[in-house]
Amino acid sequence: KAQWLVPLPENLSEIDAMTIGTAGFTAALCVKAMEDTGFNKSKPILVTGADGGVGSVAVYLLAQKGFQVAACTRFKDTEPRLKKLGATEVIGALSTDSKALDEERWGGAIDVVGGPTIPTIASQMAYGCSIASCGVAGGPAIKITVYPFIIRGVKLYGVDSVFAPTDVRQEVWTDLAKVPTAIWQGMRTEVALVDLHQAASQILAGSIRGRVVVNVNLKTPQLTAVEKEEEDLEALKKKCLELRKSLTAKSKIVSADQAMSTILDGDCVTSAGFVATMPCDALISALRKRYDKTGHPRNLEMVFPIIVGDREGRGTEPITPMVSKAIFGWTDVCPAFTNAVLSGKIEAYNLPMGQISHMIRSSANGVPGHLSKVGLHTFADPRNGGGKRNKQTTKDVVKIQELEGEEYIF
Repeated sequence: KAQWLVPLPENLSEIDAMTIGTAGFTAALCVKAMEDTGFNKSKPILVTGADGGVGSVAVYLLAQKGFQVAACTRFKDTEPRLKKLGATEVIGALSTDSKALDEERWGGAIDVVGGPTIPTIASQMAYGCSIASCGVAGGPAIKITVYPFIIRGVKLYGVDSVFAPTDVRQEVWTDLAKVPTAIWQGMRTEVALVDLHQAASQILAGSIRGRVVVNVNLKTPQLTAVEKEEEDLEALKKKCLELRKSLTAKSKIVSADQAMSTILDGDCVTSAGFVATMPCDALISALRKRYDKTGHPRNLEMVFPIIVGDREGRGTEPITPMVSKAIFGWTDVCPAFTNAVLSGKIEAYNLPMGQISHMIRSSANGVPGHLSKVGLHTFADPRNGGGKRNKQTTKDVVKIQELEGEEYIF
């Protein structure tokens, strides 16, 4: 709802606001609730779950207001950090075997654990003081007597951050904006979006404490490598296009290496020849040599009436890893290519070989396609699958075209 929104305070950065988050906002609400409903400044204020997001912010805010703070946590290694935030003492987990009334230890409490800790806290509260309750990490149910409430006037105050009134939200965020940015920096761990899964595992394992902020602009080594590869690809594309222009302008006779260096990622390539006859070995060898050296070209589309090559690895076989899409009439003599088609590694269409030859000629003439009655009502007809050879191939490359009342495959 629009009324839930409050403007970002001028002196609060976006990343600090995200570090505070719902947890920090809730912590500030708890401090406000305790101050509004009753506390005893001569005794420590107890903060349970002090190593977490709500707890760590509450420890700092209370310490800045001059309270003695008893930070309660089950993680002993967090004591230095909690002391740095302002805790005067760090204690272990509270006993859940409490008396109805115990020694008055706490001048107030902020509890994020809930469950069996609340009876213990209530039994140890000083007269007229409040417990601000905001969490259920230990469970939602509590078993407690009324004695702390009717004999010591203890108050159990529920803190809700979702439906807090707008004026309260603005007041609390204004107070949070006064906290030095260095405090929020010290509380947070920044992670990149790609590292979120790993960070979540570390949070669950307890190896990351405090606040975790996902910075979508943060560049990891992997992301930097991807961007570098994209820059290199753009430079390679520019170089290939310049070479194409240069070669065609100067001479129609070029070496195999020069010819193959002009092929870009995603280009459409056709091969001449017939099975083991005239397999263009020099060109294919040059293209494979370039691929082994640079990893390019990739994602090629191949169009051929019949595959060029044999079962000995000649012809089309060596360029199989570079191909992502193929339109063909027959492939069986090249096992690696055929297996890539059948396994779905290549988007594949099996169409009549004669019509593919006509289509290549039409393309050379600058015509957008080829019309034919060959293949109507067969597997090549788009109404019967359109020649798709595996489940990964879903788009149609042929369609039915009607001309003067007659159907054709286009």
